[in-house]
Amino acid sequence: MKKYFIFLTIMLLAFFGVQAQTSVVVFEYDNAGNRTLRQIKVDKVEKSDTLNTTDSLFARLPNQPIEGVRVYPNPASETVNIEFTNLPEAKAEFVLRDLHGRLLEQGNIQHTLTPLDVKHLAKGTYLLLITAGDKNEKFKIIKQ
Repeated sequence: MKKYFIFLTIMLLAFFGVQAQTSVVVFEYDNAGNRTLRQIKVDKVEKSDTLNTTDSLFARLPNQPIEGVRVYPNPASETVNIEFTNLPEAKAEFVLRDLHGRLLEQGNIQHTLTPLDVKHLAKGTYLLLITAGDKNEKFKIIKQ
């Protein structure tokens, strides 16, 4: 009976398309310690109550690719190279962030080959943004 109730509750929530919810579970017991009541209160969270999020920290930047930029190796364990076939006329910069948006490293790119040390970073995925004037390139870097 308990499994049926849980299954029915899950199916109803899925049917009505609940996007997010909060729940409170209340138990009551008799003098012998037997549970006599289990009450579950579920409040629907409206779409307007949630934050608008994107899948990337740099998603709002216009996608204007920089010609001739390459980032390798990826995945990397010690160094990631930022290589340009021709250095852009506009000032080129890089920004490295973790997936929480914390700034890890940033700097200017002054040569066609710029090594970026990632030895000190924990294993995981990082976001690299390279800008040159009004153009930008976004890369996901995987540290092994």
